Amino acid sequence: MTTEYVPKETCVVGYGVFMAVNSLGDLFSIVVVGFLWSAISPALAFATAATLMAAGTAVMAWHHNGALKRNDRDRIKSLLLDQGKF
Repeated sequence: MTTEYVPKETCVVGYGVFMAVNSLGDLFSIVVVGFLWSAISPALAFATAATLMAAGTAVMAWHHNGALKRNDRDRIKSLLLDQGKF
């Protein structure tokens, strides 16, 4: 997924930034869920984690669907340009 958004020249940096952001997200989630688990209840911790995972999945699916549509438009435009019809 990272290679779809980052140019090949900066792919290594893109992976590094991706992993750094992912690690910070993991740390934040552990702190929040750990606090909810200890201070309030394990059920609330699980419910919060499940809600955030579902929201994240929905955002990724929505964003990926849009990326696919953009790629399809570019591919169709490229085909038409090759055929001299655009």
